[in-house]
Amino acid sequence: MKSVKTLILVIAGAVALAALPASAMGNPIITSPANSEYTGTIDMSAEGSFALQWGAAQTTCTEATTKGTVVTNNTTQAAISWSIVMYPGCGVTLAVLAKGSMTVESGGGVSGSGSEFTVASAGISCVYGTGTGTKLGSMKGGTPATLTVSAKLPKISGGFLCANPATWTGSMKITEPATLLFD
Repeated sequence: MKSVKTLILVIAGAVALAALPASAMGNPIITSPANSEYTGTIDMSAEGSFALQWGAAQTTCTEATTKGTVVTNNTTQAAISWSIVMYPGCGVTLAVLAKGSMTVESGGGVSGSGSEFTVASAGISCVYGTGTGTKLGSMKGGTPATLTVSAKLPKISGGFLCANPATWTGSMKITEPATLLFD
């Protein structure tokens, strides 16, 4: 009789667990479509312009493209490894030295790691990047999803005319997948 009661309790518990919304059981951070783990490609492009304040100079970039792959997507974070990072419309030399990665936390907070780029103009050259866990801004899910950047990028090298940190602001829209949600 005790075994039957135990079996009934186990079945009742399983039924109750199945009735919980998926978010209560711990969805991955990035989903597309809703409640479906997304592990594919992430493509982003500039939405408007980006501004980089790097000492006495401010550079405005009108074009930016990044492409990467989701390499981790669990209940606490999603990590994206970049394969393409380009900023061609800046009016100054902005050369990517290391592409790095980006992490999206539960709630949409975004940080970057391992990226480096040189910005140069009028004989001044500065290298900036994202150390481990540099706060970049926040993501908002939708069609399209967006990344709002408001970051302080540490100086890696350069003379006294290179600000430390540089300030980077702007917005990007996620073009692949068309809809990206954050649970």
